[in-house]
Amino acid sequence: MQPSRDYDVIVLHQTSNGEGDIMKEFQCGSLVPGCDWHTRHEEEAEIMRRAVEHMRETHGEEIIRETMIEAIRSRIEKVRNAA
Repeated sequence: MQPSRDYDVIVLHQTSNGEGDIMKEFQCGSLVPGCDWHTRHEEEAEIMRRAVEHMRETHGEEIIRETMIEAIRSRIEKVRNAA
C-alpha cells in the first residue's frame, strides 16, 4: 500500500501584487546625498536586504545599526510599476 502524498502549490510568477501594480522603492540619495543608487521590489524585506548590502559595499558601512535600518525603512516609497 502506497502512503498518501500531500501536494503543495507553488506560485512561480505573479503578474500583479494586488495593489494595482504598486511597487516599493528606496532611493539611496534620500539618505546619502549624491548617491544615484536605487532599488525597487514588491516586498519591503527584499528592499531592506538590497539597501543594507549597498550600504556595506558602496558606502563602507561595516555595522548597520537599528537607526540606519529605521532611516532606510522610513524612506521606502510606493511607486507605480513601470513594467
